[in-house]
Amino acid sequence: MNKYILWFLTFLCILFWVISHVSASQVVNSDDARQFMTIVKNLVNEWNGNDITKMLSPHAWSGLSQKITDAVEWKQIQFIQEFSWIQEYGSGMYKVTWRYSAKWLNWEASWLSNYYILEIVNDKISIVDTDFYQFMPDIMNSIFNSPILKIFPILIFGLVIFWFWMLIDLSKRQIDNKWLWYCLLFFIPFGSIIYFFTGHKKYPKIEKSQ
Repeated sequence: MNKYILWFLTFLCILFWVISHVSASQVVNSDDARQFMTIVKNLVNEWNGNDITKMLSPHAWSGLSQKITDAVEWKQIQFIQEFSWIQEYGSGMYKVTWRYSAKWLNWEASWLSNYYILEIVNDKISIVDTDFYQFMPDIMNSIFNSPILKIFPILIFGLVIFWFWMLIDLSKRQIDNKWLWYCLLFFIPFGSIIYFFTGHKKYPKIEKSQ
């Protein structure tokens, strides 16, 4: 009887040690995550997709490597990422959320976010999953949902209507060398606005014959 109790206690001790060891090895603290994500950010801005894929966990889904490589190879975008928070994601995994902005050519999109699911594999932090490769749709949504872009079509439509109005008005005016004004309307940007303030009221209208 004592023999079985001894074996049982030994088994409990071994089980407790294994659980403690595994739990300790799977902890991802915020400082380690911040340092890890800074490396990821630098690799992205260096367009180094190959080294990022080396940081993937064996548990990452099969297509993630190619998705990240394709996204990073879309060069000229520079990311400015800020560490937001880290939270437990279950089964020894942790979710890191980043706020970031992205610069490309003459525009900048900000207040975007992405996430990384991290875990410890062989005492190293690895990426299990991320939505980073979807950054282009996020950026496009940020651009196309901007208030300025929403009123842009209305502005263009208004300028086209105004241009036709000035063109019709010019055809009804008594003006020497009228062709110069036509050239202004057709070939000079905002020529219709120039005509409105300089020639619209200056020249009389052609009188209709009785």
